[in-house]
Amino acid sequence: MFHNYLVAHPRVPPGSPTPTLAPGADPACPPHSRYVPCGPACPATCADPAAPARCGQPCAPSCQCVPGRLLLAGRCVPREQCGCLRRPGRAFWAEGCARRCRCPPAGHPGSAGPQCWPARCQGRCEEASGGGHRCRPTHLGAGPRRVTCTASGNFRFHTFGGARYSFPGSCVYRLAGPCGARANGGPFYLDMVTQIQPLGSSKALTLRACGLRLDMSPGDPGLLRVDGVLESLPFFRGRCLRAYSCGGQLCLDTASGLSLTYDWDSLVRLSVPRALAGSLCGLCGAVAGGTPTSHLSGLAHSWKVAEVPGCGPSCGPRCPPACPAARRGRYRGLGYCGLLGASAGPLGPCHRTLDPAPFTEDCVEEVCQHRGCRRALCRALAAYVAACQARGVQLRPWRTPGLCPLRCPAHSHYELCGPHCPVTCGAPTGPEGCKAGSGCREGCVCDAGFVLSGAACVPRGRCGCLRAGRYRALGATWYPGPGCERRCRCGPGGAVSCGPGRCRPHEACAVRGGVRGCFPESRASCFLAGPAHGLTFDGRALGGLAGRCGYVLAQASGPGPEPFGLQVEEDEAGPRQIHLRLYGHRLLLDRRVPGFIRVDGERCRLPLVLSGGRLWATREGRVVAVQAACGLRLFYDFARHLRLTVPSTYWGRLSGLCGNFNGDGGLDDFGPAGSLEGFATSWALPGPGPCSPPGPCPPCPRGLDAAFSGPSACGLLRLPSGPFGRCHGLVRPDPFFGFCLQDMCRGRGGRPGLCDSLTAYMEACQEAGAIVRPWRSPSLCPLRCPPRSHYSTCARTCDLGCVPLLAPARCLPQCFEGCECDPGFVYNGAGCVSQERCGCFHRGRYILVSETLLLPGCRERCVCQAGGHLRCQPFQCPQGLDCVLDRGVRRCRGPLGKGSATCRLVPGGLFTTFDGFQGRVPVLASPGAYELTILTGAKPQDPAWFHVVTEYLPCSACPAPEAWVTTRFQDGCVAVGPNREVWVNGHRAQLPAKVCKGVRVRWAGPGKVLVERPPLLRVLVGPKGAVALRAARALGGQLQAACGDFNGDPRDDLRLRGGLPATSLDDVFRSCQAQTFSQCMKKTPPPVHHEDYFST
Repeated sequence: MFHNYLVAHPRVPPGSPTPTLAPGADPACPPHSRYVPCGPACPATCADPAAPARCGQPCAPSCQCVPGRLLLAGRCVPREQCGCLRRPGRAFWAEGCARRCRCPPAGHPGSAGPQCWPARCQGRCEEASGGGHRCRPTHLGAGPRRVTCTASGNFRFHTFGGARYSFPGSCVYRLAGPCGARANGGPFYLDMVTQIQPLGSSKALTLRACGLRLDMSPGDPGLLRVDGVLESLPFFRGRCLRAYSCGGQLCLDTASGLSLTYDWDSLVRLSVPRALAGSLCGLCGAVAGGTPTSHLSGLAHSWKVAEVPGCGPSCGPRCPPACPAARRGRYRGLGYCGLLGASAGPLGPCHRTLDPAPFTEDCVEEVCQHRGCRRALCRALAAYVAACQARGVQLRPWRTPGLCPLRCPAHSHYELCGPHCPVTCGAPTGPEGCKAGSGCREGCVCDAGFVLSGAACVPRGRCGCLRAGRYRALGATWYPGPGCERRCRCGPGGAVSCGPGRCRPHEACAVRGGVRGCFPESRASCFLAGPAHGLTFDGRALGGLAGRCGYVLAQASGPGPEPFGLQVEEDEAGPRQIHLRLYGHRLLLDRRVPGFIRVDGERCRLPLVLSGGRLWATREGRVVAVQAACGLRLFYDFARHLRLTVPSTYWGRLSGLCGNFNGDGGLDDFGPAGSLEGFATSWALPGPGPCSPPGPCPPCPRGLDAAFSGPSACGLLRLPSGPFGRCHGLVRPDPFFGFCLQDMCRGRGGRPGLCDSLTAYMEACQEAGAIVRPWRSPSLCPLRCPPRSHYSTCARTCDLGCVPLLAPARCLPQCFEGCECDPGFVYNGAGCVSQERCGCFHRGRYILVSETLLLPGCRERCVCQAGGHLRCQPFQCPQGLDCVLDRGVRRCRGPLGKGSATCRLVPGGLFTTFDGFQGRVPVLASPGAYELTILTGAKPQDPAWFHVVTEYLPCSACPAPEAWVTTRFQDGCVAVGPNREVWVNGHRAQLPAKVCKGVRVRWAGPGKVLVERPPLLRVLVGPKGAVALRAARALGGQLQAACGDFNGDPRDDLRLRGGLPATSLDDVFRSCQAQTFSQCMKKTPPPVHHEDYFST
């Protein structure tokens, strides 16, 4: 474009008249130039910068270089690059020492210009007298008095010496510590281990300083482990060390000059005096000049100081997938990492102080690796913000409700420039030695009148106690150690009172999970396997339980440990429904709804956290684990196996079918009845009929018991060299072997009984921490896994899922068999999905992408968007509607009555929702399927489920796609098309016809077909794809898709499928596109049932 009209075309001698533009032209100019209607005809060039002042030609419309740039070889270049004409081959700094350039050698074509690349001045950047910049070297002790090392993102490091590199090592590495012979007596040693997670790795730190070992990890947010014991903030060690909370991060300083900040996730910033940095080695150590960045990863592994299981110099298969170059461009935009480099953006004020380019490249790499995951983006932006604020730069607000919102705890709020030295209960004027004027940092700040007490904000009058540098919240109790002989309590006014302390029977004094206290000495388990077998806490066999009966499995009440109640409903396959009452909640686990738990009537996805963290549920391999702070654990596979484990604190305090847990497995375990039959009947729940156990198991046919005891059957359990051999010392296999023989004898060698016993013993072994070798095979109890997953004896569905619950760590440390996601996919509580399809976690609840959640009281409505972005807004039910729980789903619903409503679609005409919203029908001419309505809170295998779709199929001989209406039910479907064509369950049908139980299809007039499921649903299909859906009032608030939610309020019908507001019906229909349902016109095979532990 320059050679067409810009002044100073290479062939035009300097000072010659400028080629002019055609009248009226206003072109787009080349980079670093602008259009000028009357510009100088003699341009300013590197050879003659003053040419415009001497030019005698009239002005002309042209593109002129912007100020600060001159014309060289047809390009507008910075003025400092013009020196290449006088000094070929020289190197120089450009753009404020942000780039290093080299002039082409003499004789090189001038059009090539200088070559430039990003660089960093390791000294002081100054403006040169003749223009341009120069980098003044500094020596140790000169320039800034402190240097900083940063570890951020997954594997990014920025050393004290300014080098940047990536190192994916997964062992324990020295981040910084004294070099060489001083390694045994230095001021501090800081070690780090990377905890690799699918959605972004985190870091755990260990600092040895001032005679203490301090451990910091994502599993202990807001806390420190000091010599293995958890301590609240602030924490002091005389004048040698202080640790305090600052903006939600950990700030730690030592007398030796170390200053550490840690966000309990992935960002670590270590600052030391420049004089000290030269004597430090490790991942942060100053790298010798000239060392290529590509060599740094190899050098980094040499700083390994310890190992963790499976670690190495690379994360191997757990590494995030590489990011293809074609996908990177998307994440350079302003909606992602481009915000870092936007000079007019909120982070622009920092650009002169800190080059955003390397931060941008790190951001693009990680966000791209995690496919746009918001967590990765927010971590990258926060790393740059922290670095800028550490340099004293004042930034503009960058967080918004839609971009990395920071949700603060009660009585606090977010501030972009919060105090560097916050006021805490342990330090009313701020941490001693902290300089209040030393800058600010973003984060959560206590509201007026509140101060930090540990990680919480409390009124000043509710502050706790500070003794010997350790802070305790008001009302906290603790054992000062080393044993549990004394127990102390923090009272009002900072008064600490201590008295004798001792552990109760069946407890022992120990430090567990960072807490010194009295803990259970042991655990015991009760289990049910299939319909016939179980084992009490004391090892007494439970056999021959009646089918379709309910029992009180275990209960605890009265003083002592936390009371609870557990009931089970059995059928011919085993445990069908589990009812748990604990901490004031009622939990229901139902085989028919796998992967969900009903809490106080509301259906919740996994993972789930309740009661302020005292009760939680996760997926552990093939089972769901419900755990409680009181030590109770419940495992259920939503099929045939149930296991309850309780700590020894419940010793002798239990009753129910699982026994009294008194260590005696004799007949007294069955109480006054003295027999299993009488004992089971005494704990049976009232039902419509008698609940009596069947008779004793008949003896095994002669010769079969020996065959079933062999290593290819039940004998596998007791084989010392077999897959379970390493478990024999932890869990006795004999009871399981007995159950196995009984079941195989009863079933004449059938596999279900064998698999029940093997699986039950596998669960017991893995909960006990034993290592079990693979034993399943295509011919022995195969476990089929859904798409994008595979079987593993140690499936990490909890800690490597979409929502790793790290606050505190809630995933069990043991291995559990099950289906594990393939590389590149993560478990989202329902199945294995790509990372961008991971949902959101809010107030203890997991929400799928595009799913809407109404919180208790219907006062807040949250929608989860792709990338884990959660949008929550205040909400209230429309006037006349109540907030109710309906089939486990919270919704707004009016009083139930006899009324019904109709949704109508007339192609080319009007579309009317159930609640009366009207609009023109979008043009649905392209082939595809669109959801009209679907019953929420139900799944295709539920009897009440239905789904209505209007579908347009391609037709080569037709002027437009053919319109079909498909209605699907649990076990049947109807497809109605043009020319009176009706298909039912894969067959061309003659009407009237039965579709499935309770559903019929018939003619309803000329050219009209009526699908009826009285009294809930009627679907009337007319000519050319017209359709009318009539829904009974009982379905109010339970419907979704284009026809609306039928809640009585037409104002909320213009919404996308996931609940977000839409601007038009076109948007609504596009969001309701569905997969094709033309298979209703094909004969479908009967359903095949198999174990699928990711089913929802």
